[in-house]
Amino acid sequence: MLLNKVQVINFLYLASFTMYGVGKYLMKVGNYSVGNAIGLIPLLCIIIIWLLDIIINKKGVYFLLSGNYLLLLWFSVACMGALFVAYQHGHPGYNAVNIFSISFFVLAWFSTSVIVQFYNIDDPAFSIADILYWGLTLLILVNFAGYSAGLTNAVHAIPGRLNFPFASGFYSTANTVAIINLLIIERWYRGIDNPWMKAFTLVQFLTNLYLMVGFNSRLSIMVFIMIVIIRVTRMVSFYPVLYILSFFTIPIIINLSDLIYKIFQLPLLSSVIRRLSYEDVTGFNGRRDLWERGIEWFLNQGEGFLWGKGVTGHYYIGLLDDLAEFYNKTSALTFHMHSSLLEYLLSIGLVGTLPLLLLFYKCIKRAWSYQLTGHPDAIMLSVIVYLLFLFQVDGYVYFQSLGSFIAFTLFSGLMVRKGLETDPVVKTRPGTSTMKNKRSAGELVHS
Repeated sequence: MLLNKVQVINFLYLASFTMYGVGKYLMKVGNYSVGNAIGLIPLLCIIIIWLLDIIINKKGVYFLLSGNYLLLLWFSVACMGALFVAYQHGHPGYNAVNIFSISFFVLAWFSTSVIVQFYNIDDPAFSIADILYWGLTLLILVNFAGYSAGLTNAVHAIPGRLNFPFASGFYSTANTVAIINLLIIERWYRGIDNPWMKAFTLVQFLTNLYLMVGFNSRLSIMVFIMIVIIRVTRMVSFYPVLYILSFFTIPIIINLSDLIYKIFQLPLLSSVIRRLSYEDVTGFNGRRDLWERGIEWFLNQGEGFLWGKGVTGHYYIGLLDDLAEFYNKTSALTFHMHSSLLEYLLSIGLVGTLPLLLLFYKCIKRAWSYQLTGHPDAIMLSVIVYLLFLFQVDGYVYFQSLGSFIAFTLFSGLMVRKGLETDPVVKTRPGTSTMKNKRSAGELVHS
């Protein structure tokens, strides 16, 4: 049976996560721009199909956009501007070619996620979170194959620890498998009828737990356990409180560092988590110094507070120069803040970061409403809460990292104009729903 246009677009978007990983690997072992181009292939194919639809079938989608699209565009343009600022500062990692290719990559990913929503707008069973689940699952399977073939991570590898090749680093993969497990938990909550799928998700869940231990990212494990507890106890219903609380994650864990150390010493955890010295745990492997310096800069409204100082903004204001000397680094340019939020604030300032923070809140609010109405995308709830807390203490959601594209994927449902989107209020039976608006927007988008 031939695939229709919508199925092709969905598959291309699903495959984009794996191609992103392969591109990351090629960036380091080969040419940066070539690796970036490889990662763009499925996204470009989606854009080409959409453009052909506009040209041949005289059908567009721009009139379906909601105001949230402007927020994401505002944020994305700010990120691209930060690249050009870094280039003007003479950042050794950027040249004219790769800043244009990275900028196009960012625009392509968030644009294609919205295009996917448009082409599926009339399907009440469509779930972008399902595409995310299968896309990340494929990425991990391909990483398994590469690792089994002897490939290792070209960005961040430590002997004795799992190092999957097609990722930004092994910490990145730890977060990816944690996200897959959260999606699995949500799928279990909704119910899985197929016994083979039940068995597959169980094996996958246990395998991912093993991988998390192998990657040995203590912060990933800690945040994962916290989100599971929040989900199981239904504390997630207090999402406005959780949202506000997330911004105090760093001060909270710093003040509770002694308690965290004692918890890690418990027999079950100490047997699976390595690097448990007091200094390493309470200092969060050096991250504490960076976080405290970044928070101090923010509270004092330091240089670049409103508009940022470009990518690696801390370097241009000398924020970490003394720490670089203390840790025997040749330059503070090799540092990053180990916090996506602090990194964004330093790069694009409060003005550029606010749209992203608003989208996080809107997405969590939407995901909770999906839980109440039985929408297929209800499975995104735990993931967006995980990303929100990880956003504070890890670089996984920063700029061109995989977590930021996962966030784009989850945000994409917000980009469709509310009066036209397929948004079930009550799920009456499988495959049917009561709609807020029965106007067919899909016929405006695809043939």
